[in-house]
Amino acid sequence: MKAGAGSPTANGTGTGSFSQAVTGLVASTLYYVRAYAINSAGTSYGSSQSFTTAAALAAALVLA
Repeated sequence: MKAGAGSPTANGTGTGSFSQAVTGLVASTLYYVRAYAINSAGTSYGSSQSFTTAAALAAALVLA
């Protein structure tokens, strides 16, 4: 899933853990994520989580 896409993804069925790779993240940016599940009883939301991406690495110039 590309960051900021705003579209939900389907990541498995039943009980247990799940994961989702995210691409296109911008360096030094704060992101918020939240999981949810839908079943016959309705929709349940997990707690919001946040993380900040690492700063961009500077390119090194090597002279020989």
